[in-house]
Amino acid sequence: MSKIVNYSMANRGKIARFLPAQDLTADDIQLLDKMRAVARARQDDLDRQDVD
Repeated sequence: MSKIVNYSMANRGKIARFLPAQDLTADDIQLLDKMRAVARARQDDLDRQDVD
């Protein structure tokens, strides 16, 4: 099963700084954890709908 990543609705400049995940502040880590939780919940919802 493939996963499609779409971040066209996000500000790419704000996302790009998280890609290397190096030298993150405590606030950055907390924000990244929140983003992961939201992304996981969305993916779980898509999986329940059997969306590929």
